[in-house]
Amino acid sequence: MSTHAKDVSDGDIEKVSVTPTSSKNPLSDPSPSPSPSSSTAPALVLSNSGKRIDQAGKKKYVKQVTGRHNDTELHLAAQRGDLAAVKQILDEINCQMVGSSSGADFDQEVAEIRASVVNETNELGETALYTAAEKGYMDVVKELLKHSNSETLRKKNRSMFDPLHIAASQGHHARQGHVDIVKVLLDKDSQLARRTDKKGQTALHMAVKGVKL
Repeated sequence: MSTHAKDVSDGDIEKVSVTPTSSKNPLSDPSPSPSPSSSTAPALVLSNSGKRIDQAGKKKYVKQVTGRHNDTELHLAAQRGDLAAVKQILDEINCQMVGSSSGADFDQEVAEIRASVVNETNELGETALYTAAEKGYMDVVKELLKHSNSETLRKKNRSMFDPLHIAASQGHHARQGHVDIVKVLLDKDSQLARRTDKKGQTALHMAVKGVKL
C-alpha cells in the first residue's frame, strides 16, 4: 500500500517536473524601452521674475503670478509707473533670444513674444496697458503701445472696459479724464472711438460726462 502510494507520488512528481510551467513572472520580462523624449528648446527667463517663454510651445509666455490679482511683473511695473522696469522686462526678451534665429526671422520672433507678454491679463482681465492707462502713466503707455497689437488695445476687462474707456473715465483734475492718454490711444487705433462699454457708451461720451467707474 505504501509502495503504490510512493509510485504514484513519484509519477506525479516526474510528470510535474517535465511539464513546462505556463506562468510568467512579470518582473522577469524586460521593461519596454522608453520612448525618446522630444527635444525642447530651453525656456527664456525674463529678468529675475522666474517668468519664462517656452520656445518649443509656440513661444508661450508662462507668467509668474505675484500680485493681488495674479499680476505679472509687467503689470506691477505699470502700476508703479516704473518705465525703466517696463523697458527692462521687454528688452530682456531680445537679449535672451540671441542665437535662436537671425535677421528678419529673429525680429519677427521678438515682436511676437513681446506682443504676447504685453497682451497678458491678470485675473481681472486687465493688461499692463490697461493698468498704465488707468493710472495715467503716459510714458509707460507709450512704451507699451510700441509692442501692442489691436488685440491688446481692444481687450476688455471683466467690467467690459478697454484701455481707452478707463483712460477717458479717469483723471484727477479734469472731467475729460486722462486726455493725453486718450489721444495717444486713438492715434494708435482710431476705431477705438466707436467701441462701447456694457452700457452702450463710447469712451469719448464717458469723457464728456465725466463718468467714474
